[in-house]
Amino acid sequence: MPRTLPLYFGDGDCVVFALARMALYCVAGPHYGYFRDELYYLACGEHPAWGYVDQPPLICWAAWLLEHTIGTSLWALRLLPALALAIAGVGGVYLPTMLPILSVPDFLAYEHALGIEQQRFENQPQGVLPQLYADMFGWEEVAQRVAAYYRTLSPEEQRKTAIFANNYGDGGAIDFFGPRYGLPKAIGNHQNYWIWGPRDYTGESLIVLGEGHERNMQMHYASYSIIGNTKDPLSRPDEWLPIYHCRGYGWNLQEIWPRMKHWD
Repeated sequence: MPRTLPLYFGDGDCVVFALARMALYCVAGPHYGYFRDELYYLACGEHPAWGYVDQPPLICWAAWLLEHTIGTSLWALRLLPALALAIAGVGGVYLPTMLPILSVPDFLAYEHALGIEQQRFENQPQGVLPQLYADMFGWEEVAQRVAAYYRTLSPEEQRKTAIFANNYGDGGAIDFFGPRYGLPKAIGNHQNYWIWGPRDYTGESLIVLGEGHERNMQMHYASYSIIGNTKDPLSRPDEWLPIYHCRGYGWNLQEIWPRMKHWD
């Protein structure tokens, strides 16, 4: 059973406590990195619609509005959640388990001292950090590693090389961080990335992220090589996968795309 502590406040105290927590959230918001869903929602904001089946209505419009008003900094993205959290008034003792207000070493010590076992959202091996925080690390490094290899390709090969993401986290990371390193936007078959299609790419040359089965490379491509990996010591171990450069996909993406949908 999770530990809970009773807290009693008068009306005025509750207001002060809520405002203090909102201010703390605003200060703590930029402490770690971007969460995978934040990157995905920003990508959805570039394709605004009245709703997607995997998210609440108007999320993509909210992302679009943020980008075109106060921006996409970590502080800006987490301002509205700060307001919501202040209104909700959850217990302050467990605040470090919900907000990255502590450094990683201090958070681990705090978690151990309270004897808290963090909630698991997916049935995957847990690393140093619980999934909520592990999902905030490693994304820009993925874009940097892809870009370092992408720059070694000739301009002609760059034009025909797509960055294919097997999950929306990698796709969002490429779309958000990639432009500062000279990368094109990602394509992918996961969630709304499938809806957005393969653009003009045919599959002649693909940099592939999020593929955990090398046998798929052997079966589906004329040739492939491992050009890096997505490992980060603080990220989720189940996301530590090779980065491939694959040539000669067995099908034309333009023709097979309707059959590539991956929705979960």
